Amino acid sequence: MSELILLVLSACWAALAAAFLTAVGRIYLHREQLPEARRNGSLPRLSLVIPARDEEANIGECLQCITRLDYPEGEFEVIVVDDNSTDATASIVDEYAARDKRIRRISAPALPEGWMGKSHACWQGAQAAAGDWLLFVDADTYLKPQAARASLDYALNKGHGFLSVIPFQRIVSAQERIVLPGVFLGFASAIDFRRVNDPDDPFAIANGQFLLFSRDAYRRVGGHEAIRSETSDDLAFARAVKRHRVSAYTLFGEHYIETRMYRSLREIWHGFAKNAMEIMHATSVFSASVDALISFGLAAGTLLPFILFSTPASTDSLLWNLSAAISVITFATLLLVFSASLRALRVPVLYLVALPVGLAMHGAIIINAWFRHQQGKREWKGRRY
Repeated sequence: MSELILLVLSACWAALAAAFLTAVGRIYLHREQLPEARRNGSLPRLSLVIPARDEEANIGECLQCITRLDYPEGEFEVIVVDDNSTDATASIVDEYAARDKRIRRISAPALPEGWMGKSHACWQGAQAAAGDWLLFVDADTYLKPQAARASLDYALNKGHGFLSVIPFQRIVSAQERIVLPGVFLGFASAIDFRRVNDPDDPFAIANGQFLLFSRDAYRRVGGHEAIRSETSDDLAFARAVKRHRVSAYTLFGEHYIETRMYRSLREIWHGFAKNAMEIMHATSVFSASVDALISFGLAAGTLLPFILFSTPASTDSLLWNLSAAISVITFATLLLVFSASLRALRVPVLYLVALPVGLAMHGAIIINAWFRHQQGKREWKGRRY
């Protein structure tokens, strides 16, 4: 009887793994990279808008990278919107502004009722901007010298009014390396890039760390004012540009842009909780439960091979041999895919042993996000909405 149970568990784990890896594989099969810029001539005037609230750990490197951008002199400005920071963010920005006339800081007024903080800060920056194109960049995002030129060049060549570029995710500390690879894989399983860039498909994804708009496209969708109460501004804009029939595209740009989203387990837990429901499209208790169970099941299943080979059984047993074959093949396949993911994230392969922890964390984040969603709780950067 115990051998039959192990066979059923092995088969279920293999089915979960197959579905999960098929979903994750869509990203690798259909991902498109931002190409090099082809034009060397003039480019439109560009305004970079950076919302910043308590970003003293990030804003210096962010601005340092921006000062090195390869973009025509006099054709771009940088507007940092200090969103009522309580740390040294404002003084750091002022130091850079004193050395570089392209950089200026404005202060966001008190947050009005019905607005999310980031969207309000971005809206203030957009009103102050003079550019024909608006590039919204998070304070924890670091641009390589060719990033702005390559993205503008691509948008102009393709006729897009909206472009979102997905950066390389820096994973630095041990706790980040233990948790984030599994969490990222969990979220990746929900994204189908065959649908993302289809203008007739309602499925929409964008990355809020790098959102590029033509001035006309930004006005057409209503700017940040139109999505002022949305928790995830990027996903809201991704839906809005499709709804307004703006030519839009989302692609990868790891060679041009880097970011470090979270630096601690607390930041990871709270950061992903605010938009996990929308990323996973888990709008009901059923869909949230399924997403969480898949992650928990994959994590728990990694124990099966060890349980099997520690269970006394006859090697002549058909059930035991089938269970062993299924679990070993599944385990080996997952290891290969996970090790490739770690290499892509520049994480040492020894962290393979921690991937079940990351997958379980992803499941826990989904459950936490769903409960917070049901309770109407929204909290970020010290604000409750």
